[in-house]
Amino acid sequence: MKTIDRFLLGKFQAFSDFFQDLVGVNNFWLARLSLVVASLISAFIVCLIFFLPIYSSMVKIIITIIFTSIGFMCVRIFSAVVDAIEQQCFENKTSRNNLEVSMMPGRIFFLFMCLAVIVFLVYMIMNMPPINSESLIDNIAIVAGMIHWIFVTCFLYLLSCTPKPPKTSKVKKLFKKLSQALSPKQIVVQTVRAN
Repeated sequence: MKTIDRFLLGKFQAFSDFFQDLVGVNNFWLARLSLVVASLISAFIVCLIFFLPIYSSMVKIIITIIFTSIGFMCVRIFSAVVDAIEQQCFENKTSRNNLEVSMMPGRIFFLFMCLAVIVFLVYMIMNMPPINSESLIDNIAIVAGMIHWIFVTCFLYLLSCTPKPPKTSKVKKLFKKLSQALSPKQIVVQTVRAN
């Protein structure tokens, strides 16, 4: 698993570097984005609970309140953690992110869970019974939960990447060149005095 972890961390690092060169945002921004997407998927799963006929309306309300509160707390707490890690990374000016090594057990756990989820998803798709309205909602909730695990794993890998020093992105340079090319040229008019 350590070899797979190192390989994936290298791929996430390469993607983060490419994205930073292209758009100008670093791996911490991408980590925040994956955290928000994971939270939105959790909210989607909570919304699907309302369509399941097995719960009473009071249980649905309690589940919604609990999961919504946990989702907002996680986004707020992890966002603060990402801010602190980003600040520490830029203050220390070290060549590598400290989380690359210290988060390896957590990344390996979530990677193992991700692989188990993908195997279960393939098994579920291959052995899917005929779909009716109730099983469709169950299957959508299960798939959304699996995608949630994948985005949480992406969050951990992106958090462990080392950001490049800030510089002007390729997109910003392109827009600057376009604006210069499309801006009206100033015409210099010289007047000639008659003697």
